[in-house]
Amino acid sequence: MSNKAERNRVPVWSPDWDVDTLALAYQAAQGTHELVDKWASALDAKVVAVFGVSSAILTIGPGLGQGLKAGLASFLWALAAVCWAVGTLFCYRAYGLRSLRVGVDPVAFLDPAWLSLTPTEFRLYRLQKLGQSFAENRVVLDAKAGALGWAIHLTAAEVALIVIAIALTKWA
Repeated sequence: MSNKAERNRVPVWSPDWDVDTLALAYQAAQGTHELVDKWASALDAKVVAVFGVSSAILTIGPGLGQGLKAGLASFLWALAAVCWAVGTLFCYRAYGLRSLRVGVDPVAFLDPAWLSLTPTEFRLYRLQKLGQSFAENRVVLDAKAGALGWAIHLTAAEVALIVIAIALTKWA
């Protein structure tokens, strides 16, 4: 059986399972799409904040140093600019449009294959689909979070390099 066919197979109901427990599990899983959307929105807001702070620091940093002199301070400034550029790429990766899976198209429920299911089979199948959607969305969210983590670390390195460059300029 192909992977797609396996994923679309209606799970077989076991008489050992409780129908009320299935209904509770189905009800509990209904909020996963909203949860995933909130996670994605929170990550996107953090990406925007990190990019904004990183860009502002890169812009005002040289002014705080009142013009960087040649030498180590200029080299550190250049390294900070590289951190900004690479961090910007990670921000783009984190914020970039990625499709989140939202589940079955409601029009599909009009298909005879759906309509022939008993309510118990329907809940069981939908619970399976919600789990698959959550697993796929989790991969997307983990990738966004990983890219955001790199952007944060690069912004921290940028800040450190600029602070050191300013200190070298002021006390040199």
